Amino acid sequence: MKKVAILGAGISGLSAGYFLNNAGIEFKIFEKQDTYGGLARSFVWHGHYCDFAAHRFFTTSNEVESILLDLVPMVHHTRKSHLYIKGNWVNDPINPIELLQFIPFKEKIQLIYDLLIKEKPVETDNFRDFVINKHGEYMFHAFFKPYTEKLFGIKSEKISVLWAKNKVRLINPFKNINKRSKKYFSYFYYPIDKGYGLIADTLFDKISENVLLNSSVHSLLRENGKIIGVQYEENGDRKQYFCDAVISTLPLTLTARLLNMEFNQSFRKVEAVYLLINKPKVSENHWVYFIDDAIAINRLVEFKNLSPINRPDETSVLCAEVTKDVDNPAEKVIVDLLKVGMITREEILDTKVIRKEHGYPVYHVGYENELSSVMESIDQEGNFYILGRSAEFIHREVDDIIASSKLLSEKVLAKWDIKADVIPVQRERMKKSCIVILTYNNVGDTIECINSLLKLNGGPYKIFLVDNGSSDGTPGTIGEMYPEIEVLSLKKNLGVPSGFNHGIYHALSENYEHIFMVNNDTVVDPDMMIRLLEVSDGDHDCGIIMPKIFYYPPHEGAATRDKVWSDGGYFRNFPPSIKLKDNRKDINFDEVRKIEYAPTCALLIHRRAFESVGLFDPGYFFFFEDWDFSERVRNAGLNIWCAPDAKLWHKVSSSTKKDMSVYWHMMGESGMRFFRRHTGFVSYSIQIAYFILRDFIFKYNNFKYLKHYLRGLRDGYSQNLGDFPDISNLMISKNYEDFSK
Repeated sequence: MKKVAILGAGISGLSAGYFLNNAGIEFKIFEKQDTYGGLARSFVWHGHYCDFAAHRFFTTSNEVESILLDLVPMVHHTRKSHLYIKGNWVNDPINPIELLQFIPFKEKIQLIYDLLIKEKPVETDNFRDFVINKHGEYMFHAFFKPYTEKLFGIKSEKISVLWAKNKVRLINPFKNINKRSKKYFSYFYYPIDKGYGLIADTLFDKISENVLLNSSVHSLLRENGKIIGVQYEENGDRKQYFCDAVISTLPLTLTARLLNMEFNQSFRKVEAVYLLINKPKVSENHWVYFIDDAIAINRLVEFKNLSPINRPDETSVLCAEVTKDVDNPAEKVIVDLLKVGMITREEILDTKVIRKEHGYPVYHVGYENELSSVMESIDQEGNFYILGRSAEFIHREVDDIIASSKLLSEKVLAKWDIKADVIPVQRERMKKSCIVILTYNNVGDTIECINSLLKLNGGPYKIFLVDNGSSDGTPGTIGEMYPEIEVLSLKKNLGVPSGFNHGIYHALSENYEHIFMVNNDTVVDPDMMIRLLEVSDGDHDCGIIMPKIFYYPPHEGAATRDKVWSDGGYFRNFPPSIKLKDNRKDINFDEVRKIEYAPTCALLIHRRAFESVGLFDPGYFFFFEDWDFSERVRNAGLNIWCAPDAKLWHKVSSSTKKDMSVYWHMMGESGMRFFRRHTGFVSYSIQIAYFILRDFIFKYNNFKYLKHYLRGLRDGYSQNLGDFPDISNLMISKNYEDFSK
């Protein structure tokens, strides 16, 4: 049996042990301290769960997200953070346009010039030159220089350009940014209860019998030059553990010393200053960044905003991260927060300071050369590996560490020619798909729809049926005929988006990854779901996939374009209009393709779309809610696809055109709401004029409905647009309140 020694019981060591344990590998984790978790542990102070400084979980990897959410119940948050700069509060990530409100005129000119000037192809090895070239002199001196020098304690020209490339972020309104980049994340996850340390707790609980606390490794055991084990001290006794591989998560300076190598780079200490505040909350922010060098705080977190579960109602805890060298960090933090007006001294009930010596690797210019040399020497050992932020001397978040731990575990197994899974085979949370059907009367259509859905290959799929206040007994009939379906009955018709939102909330609360939302007047092909999921699995930035929707009734084999109701909409420039069906000649409609708009008739939506942009806007009743959602999804950097091999048949206009006065009123009201959100005055004036000509002047039989359309426009113009329903606190509150106008 192969054995592994893991040095350090932080997240890196615990996750490596977790993956090796899943593969059936014997191992021991040696931790010098009497606690595990390292920088990612939590503790209870005055009844509050507190982390060491600020933590959050965000990843662009589906696999890593799946692993963590399988292990730890987490709540999804839409990011709320601010920056304090030049005596003012601005949004985070920083948008230089906000600075124009309070900086002097001469500085305004300099800032605008910097934003407009084109980036030059300059080669540099340091932070200063890179940032000035990319974002200009003004933002460098006002924003990037003071914060970064405060963080590392050295001049910006001595900081490696690699840090700048990995971490510098700025919203320049004149340049495109990748909104899916980890530098610009708009949402994140955090454990529902017990703080960020619940991740470490969960990993520890699964492998605790293999973790030795109060056990420090003093040296490596060698035989014929090869590492065969470690010598450690436990409770004052020297012991040996023989193994076939060693994984070190210790700071690289300590690891190099253990291997009789030299690594002369340094780490920046971090002091976490905790303040118990005698008020329920200080702010609504998850965290706050302080840019100015005069303020010692790098960033501040309020734990209650990350999760209020099992915390005292009457008090709150702030935690300030300080890397500057100050004589009395607690008092300095208090003075700084008094200065910016966040607290009063009378509100402070207690303070606490925790210091960590190896907080941040300091990335001096040229550090990568020495790092590369040490890495090559370590690789030559053959069975010695390093893992983690301090061990690899590279900035890593928990998601990076989890991914690296998995890859390293697989690498070790491959070297030993052991075929075993490092992830439990039974893991299914992020592969679960469900169906949300929206109904309003027409129970016969609903039954036909359900019968076709029950024949979907790849199932069975959980079905939520949301009844939007039907008067024909739909909920009772469906509940009796299909007891396996969860029927969600609404007292009245709340409209399409609110109805779907009700079902989506239930689905998200049960951790479904894909939600197929569909109208009840449809029939699906048995292979439809499989084809939709294939497209989603092939694109990490997938938000929505729609099937090819044909006119009812179902047909066998291929069909001509006249049988297609929709397979993706697009915006036509002239005459301006969103077209439900694309008939442009240069498109191959038989290939999977990205589209601009997808109708709510039938959509497979990945949960990342809802987490990124919220739910459907309940301000619509019907019409345009799908175009609105499509706009928001694309603006978030996610893709919308049509999968032509996924087929569905739609009984078009089975309900919407029974009362044409209501139809045209809602067309006007919803259209105006959409135009106000997504187009300018000139654009939507032209579009409305075109619609009136097309639908009422040229089609004179409709002229009698023009007054209803105009009233709809008026009502849509007078509405309060409001915010989109956010699922940030869904898992905390378990609140399935219907979102209606």
